[in-house]
Amino acid sequence: DALLVAVALAPTNAHSLSTLSTALQLNGQLEEALAFASAAAATDPLSLAAHNNHGLLLAKVGRHEDAIREAYIVGLRLDPQDNELLCNLAVSTAELGKFQSAASIFEAVIARDPAHVRAAESLVALRPFLKME
Repeated sequence: DALLVAVALAPTNAHSLSTLSTALQLNGQLEEALAFASAAAATDPLSLAAHNNHGLLLAKVGRHEDAIREAYIVGLRLDPQDNELLCNLAVSTAELGKFQSAASIFEAVIARDPAHVRAAESLVALRPFLKME
């Protein structure tokens, strides 16, 4: 309730919108969470976190193409080196059946950061699917 009040009092506060989005997601209200995540990204178009959260929610409801186009690519235009956005882009790319493209993205993250555990583990998990493409 406090978050709803905060958003009502300051509807253009991206942090409040994102926090409400996260709370709604944890409560299983994905469509409502997605609406507030989208609003947060629109309110603060320079926030990588807002774009990433928006993309994660789009992906969670199965809208991987939208996650890529509306969130991850937008965030990567702000910072093309953001490993979290790149990994999330790769996951959605793989979910669309574009396994080689996803692998290439994970490999780019690993080339820049050889200790990036998520990218390395995801690349290993993706290997069996590369033969299917």
